[in-house]
Amino acid sequence: MVLLLKILFFFFGRSLSFLSNRDNNIKNEILYLPDGFKIVVKVFGLDNPVLCFKKNDNKLCYSLTCDIDDADLIIEFKSLKSALKIFLGLKGLEVGFAEKRMTLKGMIADGLMFTRISMIVQRYLFPAFICKRIMKKLPEINNLLRIKLYLYGIVRG
Repeated sequence: MVLLLKILFFFFGRSLSFLSNRDNNIKNEILYLPDGFKIVVKVFGLDNPVLCFKKNDNKLCYSLTCDIDDADLIIEFKSLKSALKIFLGLKGLEVGFAEKRMTLKGMIADGLMFTRISMIVQRYLFPAFICKRIMKKLPEINNLLRIKLYLYGIVRG
């Protein structure tokens, strides 16, 4: 189960890093974050896997390792099962927050921003029939960018 989550975190992290420099909706969301802003996503009780993003030059850079103590925003899933449901596309992130499957340390506005960004990334990664089931409103995406993400973005970040 932990190995599966590591793989899912890897693909999500690479995808978000690739899209943060190319998708206009994500660019607009992170525009007002200060440089050096650090976002961490983790599971309670597990040191690994961890999703870590740091804003540099108007892009969110993905890292496999990071210091959690100086993070500006920490999203911590209460269980491995909850994290898997979100990252496998069985539940939406906003539903996960509503069901109290995770905790947030940081500003609520930043948590909402990350939720919107995550929904956009999931829209790129998952087919429409999955997204319709887990999202109330589907974010607009660029299908050409989706193809680039599949061919180049996940491999190169």
